[in-house]
Parts: sequence; structure tokens; C-alpha cells
Amino acid sequence: MKTALLYVAGLLSALLPVTSAEQPSVITPPAPTETAEAFADKLLGLTESSRALLQRSGPALELAPVLLPRGRHLLGVNDHYGWPVATLTGKSIVLVCHRLPQHWGGKDKPDAETSSAVALRSTDGGKTWSEPVNLRQLVRTPTAGCRLGFGNTIGTDKDGAVVVVTSYGVFRSEDEGVSWKHLPGAFGKDQLNGPRTNNGPRLALHPQHGLLAPGHVTDENSLKGRRNADRTPYIPPELWLRWSQDGGRTWQEAKQELPALGTAIEPSALVHEGALFLVARCHGPESYEPATKTWRYVQLWSPDGWLPLRAALANIRATDVRDLCRSSHHGPWTQDTVELGFNPRSGRIECVATDRNGDAGAGAANSRACQTLNLWSIDPTAFRRGESQWRFEGTLLKRSGLMAKGEIDGMHPGAAVTDPVAGVQHIFIYAGTPTGPSGVFRLTRTLDTTRLSALLLPR
Repeated sequence: MKTALLYVAGLLSALLPVTSAEQPSVITPPAPTETAEAFADKLLGLTESSRALLQRSGPALELAPVLLPRGRHLLGVNDHYGWPVATLTGKSIVLVCHRLPQHWGGKDKPDAETSSAVALRSTDGGKTWSEPVNLRQLVRTPTAGCRLGFGNTIGTDKDGAVVVVTSYGVFRSEDEGVSWKHLPGAFGKDQLNGPRTNNGPRLALHPQHGLLAPGHVTDENSLKGRRNADRTPYIPPELWLRWSQDGGRTWQEAKQELPALGTAIEPSALVHEGALFLVARCHGPESYEPATKTWRYVQLWSPDGWLPLRAALANIRATDVRDLCRSSHHGPWTQDTVELGFNPRSGRIECVATDRNGDAGAGAANSRACQTLNLWSIDPTAFRRGESQWRFEGTLLKRSGLMAKGEIDGMHPGAAVTDPVAGVQHIFIYAGTPTGPSGVFRLTRTLDTTRLSALLLPR
């Protein structure tokens, strides 16, 4: 019998509302008598086919809430938990997420409980979690000119310490997330001269250069409201790579100019067998493919593990919906930050990517009235050679609604945790609406991708 944390037959009964308006939808806050399971179902809004998948998949694919904005975890106006990133150290999963009034469209103002860095930990494979710790409250000496924009970047150093780069600066935990220390000045203007960047979700660990934090320019003064020819926001085609050889205390940086097709946004990094691999959302106009009405993700790689990186558009896709609505969240924004990792069971590099407004991974039968989380894979040798055709393994989750219309908000699977001993990968996502509420969830999948692919939704 599955526990109450996992979704069983009949449990997923409440879908998010789908509206025709282009304003964010509103999910009514939970009534005092509403169970946590019912509230979680409402935030997720899974399609019938996705519910059926979870019901028949058993331990191969499990979904459970981690942190929901209700009860003691609903603090002030901050009912939007999102953008979780996680890492494994020892036997502990350490997770950091945002606690905000809203993603966009809401009218609530940040208050004393608002934080872009809330940490919690699990010592039993994600079944139970500690009380959240607001890392913002641990700052005694603010980091002047922190070079991180939005999001958090997390990783485990070679000594097992957890390091997380936040908009408040860098934090380090040497006891598997039990306690934290803020490192004043780290990742700030006294160490780095380049612009603010939105980093990828994971600090990759390089054998010579230490912790790596790749990112893209997000400094509004640098962008100056520029637009591409198709009116999508202009982002410079350049990659900023920051690295620390002393566990996050001090940082160095380098910039690489990229071809326009390689405008990599929040790149997820992987160091594997001496090579450096990245996959990212792509905001270059060349990413758009008119024939399929999709935006292609970009991949970057270096066979020798360091700059310069080469770039190519991958066949990992997200659906365009510009003909359905006028919104700042269509166009390249239909992509999202990805999870990139090596699966020791399959021997392949695997990517978990969101289609915020459809299911382009399904091919010709794609729909534009949903949001999907899709699994792709490629042979590491092929990636190293520059091949960019990934194998679609299937859809892990499907939600009803369009993010471009503000009906739903969520996913962001970056910085998942692969546990080869347990034979699983824990993917952390968020789900809800842009004005809130929104909660953090754990999707645990078997590392037996062949078995999993046979269970996943029809392609």
C-alpha cells in the first residue's frame, strides 16, 4: 500500500481552472478542512492520462509534495514556493527554493518572510523533510554587488560540503544542511567584474577548476530594452563562467562569445569523463523552427572540459503559442531551465526539459493546451562529437493549462538528485499559478530508463 505522500487511484481529482483570459488564474487558498492531498492535487492540475500513468507505474514513478503554502508554512503573503534546486551529500538531500508573494501578475508586496533562498533537508530519500530555514536571515554582512540575478545554484563540493549561490551571496553547509554559514563578499563585486547573471541550477564539480557556475547576462542596464527582429527580448549571445577552487569562498570568471544560435539561458552543466556538457533554453531567434512551431533548446560542449565551448541546436523542443495569445511568456519563454545528468544505469546523458505550453516531445500529435515534463537522452560519445539528436524517452508529467495565459505556473526541474545506490533520480519541480499558491513537489523515477520509457505516456 502506498503512503499518503504518494498519489494513488482517485486522489488526483481537482484540475486547475483553464480560462480564456490572458490574466493569471487564481486558485482559492485552502479551506481549513481541505486536506493537504486535495490542495496538492489542485496545485498540480494533472491531466487524466498523467494520473493514470502515476497509478500504474508503481515505484518506477512516484510523485509527492515537499513544501506547500499552508498551515505553518504559509507565512505572510508568501504563498508561492518555487524554483527548487537540490543536491545529494552523504545520505542527505539538501533543497533550496524561493518563497515569494507571486511569480508575476500579483499585487502583493514582499514582506519580512519573503525570501529567494529557503533551505530544507531530507535524510530518508525525500519521504520526510526538515523545517525550512530562511538563509536570508543568516546574513550578517551583506555581499556588496552580488553577481547573481534570479534563481539559485547548488552543488556538493569534493569534501561533501553543500554550496549554494543566491542573490544574497554564497552559503556553505559542512553538516549536510543542518547548519549554514554565509560567506561575505563571495560572488560579489570585490571578486567579480562582469555583469549580473542568471546561473544554471547546478554547481558542476570540475577536477581542476572546482565548482562551476555558468550563466547568462541579466543586467538590465546592459540589455537596455533591446529586442530581436521578432520582438522577443534580446539577450547577448555570450556565456559567463564563474568558478571557485576553495569551496565557494572566492570566485574567478571568464566570458565566451557564442554564435547567435547559441544564446544559452540558465545553462545546466555536467562534467563527465573529462568533457564539459551544457544544455540550456535558447533565446536566439534561430532557435525557432516555423515548420513545427517549436523552440529548440541549445547544447554546448567541450571535449577537453574547458572553454571554449561549441554550440548546436538540439531536437529537444518546446511549443510556440504566439498565435493563441499575446503574452510575455510565449516565444522562447515556453522553454525552461533543464536538468542535465549522467545516468549510470543507462550509460547515457539524460535531460529533463519542460514544454511550458504543450507537448512538442510527442511529435506530430503535440497539443498546446497543456504543460509537460519530458525525458530525453543521448550517448555521451555522440554528445562529445557534437551530435545533437536526442532520443525522446517519454513524458513524465502532463498538466492542464497554458503558462502563456497565466493559467498555470511551474516545473523548473533543474538540479535533480541522482542516487545510484537507491537506483532512482529525485526530480524537484514546483506547481501552481503565477499569482500563487504554488508548492514544491518531488518526482522520483527509476534509473532503469528502458523500463520507465515503456511505461510513459504515448508518444
